[in-house]
Amino acid sequence: NTFYGSANVRPASWAVLRATYERGSRSYDEYDTGRSEHASYLEAEDLANLAALRRFDQAERDTDRLISSLQLSPGGNVTIGLGYVWGREDYSTASHGLLEADSKAFSADLDYTPTARLNVFAFYTREDLSNLQRGRQSGATPSVNPLDDWTSDVSDKADSFGGGLNLGLMPDKLDLKLLGNYQKVDGNNE
Repeated sequence: NTFYGSANVRPASWAVLRATYERGSRSYDEYDTGRSEHASYLEAEDLANLAALRRFDQAERDTDRLISSLQLSPGGNVTIGLGYVWGREDYSTASHGLLEADSKAFSADLDYTPTARLNVFAFYTREDLSNLQRGRQSGATPSVNPLDDWTSDVSDKADSFGGGLNLGLMPDKLDLKLLGNYQKVDGNNE
């Protein structure tokens, strides 16, 4: 179940602000561990995962997300776009597997179109991603010892830059398109 509210505001003819907030929840009445695990194999084998382990795509989850953008077009041939996205997934009923995930992203775009045949653009995005997982080290059969638990606390930060141009050399026949980008990611896992 997901509920959301959205607003579009146009404070001037050259400015648009959009924002959407979503709140969702996923649950189930029954969870069949064996059927879930066996779905990953062509031939069913003995259960090897913890009974409490849930794949993130099948676990109960609460989700919050904010999506916002501001688009400015002063002067007609320049467009500036700013965006911010925030999200949180909480797997509060899970004891093992993905327990929580957070994401934040800021982006800025600049687009300049001085003529119908020339367009120049640049962009930047900063992403901060994190998640917390808990697992249990086991051998051929699942361990029941909590001392075998381990956690993974991941924090990633990514910066992406880019730009390019589109040039119409012969209208409707020949275009030149150039694009370049660079991304730097710093990952940390405790």
